[in-house]
Amino acid sequence: MTYGKPAAHILAEDLQTKGKPYIGGKIASRGKVESVDTTDPKSCWVILEGNIRCHYGDFQAAANEVKVGETITVSGILTVVEDGKVVLDPALGRDPKAPFNPLK
Repeated sequence: MTYGKPAAHILAEDLQTKGKPYIGGKIASRGKVESVDTTDPKSCWVILEGNIRCHYGDFQAAANEVKVGETITVSGILTVVEDGKVVLDPALGRDPKAPFNPLK
């Protein structure tokens, strides 16, 4: 996902409270992976702590590279921020060496 820099870097644990101003924009989020769902190869999901749902679309190989329990950084378009549900769609893993400066 190379279209523009993220408007904000937000820790997964803070997305619920700090994400709404960024709906419709590209963000980067860092958090612990709770699960990976590739049962539908055309609609793969990586779920971070706090029910942050990251839609990898048909990038099944990229989703399968993610391991439950590891901390990753994801870039994506923030589309939903509701009680108990945050969605980045589309989303993809970000280079772990890329700068990440979370909102305070």
